Amino acid sequence: MRIAISILGAVLLLHCGNEIVKQTIAEARKKPKLKVTIYQEDLALRKTLEKAVEQEHIGTVLDASSGNGHMEMTVEVDETVTTIPKIRAILSRHGLLEHSSIVVIP
Repeated sequence: MRIAISILGAVLLLHCGNEIVKQTIAEARKKPKLKVTIYQEDLALRKTLEKAVEQEHIGTVLDASSGNGHMEMTVEVDETVTTIPKIRAILSRHGLLEHSSIVVIP
């Protein structure tokens, strides 16, 4: 009986331990974030860009600001390889591609 209880305890410990490891790994794999800076200041335009990013399911705008002649937004994305070209396309449609930068935030 004691052996069965010990084996059951070991199995439960292993299972729970694996779940904790999986959860920790999942938390470590955070989604990448992009900082989009546009060297122009226009609140209405910034809101239009934010809306486009979310409506086109490119990512989630976490933060946005403007001042000193530029506006910025931080966008959380699933991955960067296909997302950056999509953001560049939005910027291009609004004539802002040459006046902007996109940086992956560590």
